[in-house]
Amino acid sequence: IGALAVAVLCLLGWLMSRATVYSITDKRLVARFGVALPVTVNLPYSRIHAADLKRYGDGSGDIALTLNPGERVSYLLFWPHVRPWHFAKPCPTLRAVPDADHVAEVLADTLAASQWRSTRGTEQGSPSATAPAISAAG
Repeated sequence: IGALAVAVLCLLGWLMSRATVYSITDKRLVARFGVALPVTVNLPYSRIHAADLKRYGDGSGDIALTLNPGERVSYLLFWPHVRPWHFAKPCPTLRAVPDADHVAEVLADTLAASQWRSTRGTEQGSPSATAPAISAAG
């Protein structure tokens, strides 16, 4: 019975990975996931405070997004696309992203450009002056 349960979880994980699409646009991050009940979630860059990259040995990685204070997402809605073991303040996470370094660089550039557009006309003058960093771990 235990082996059957593990097999079902492995199948569910494989199906979920095949059905997940993360899209980086100029204004938001779009996550489409779900096997039986597909869900599409839009995360505007104005609600994203920071991002953390966790690299794996094969070049893939997880990119966890920290939302602005006061912003929350549902752990149950985003599971398994949340940072593991962060129940009190769930962080949406792009899980098992291939070529994570490149995706993190694109996301950082897009977040910086979005922040620059939203603060244009203030004392910050260029995208590099306001660029949020994606910190790397692992």
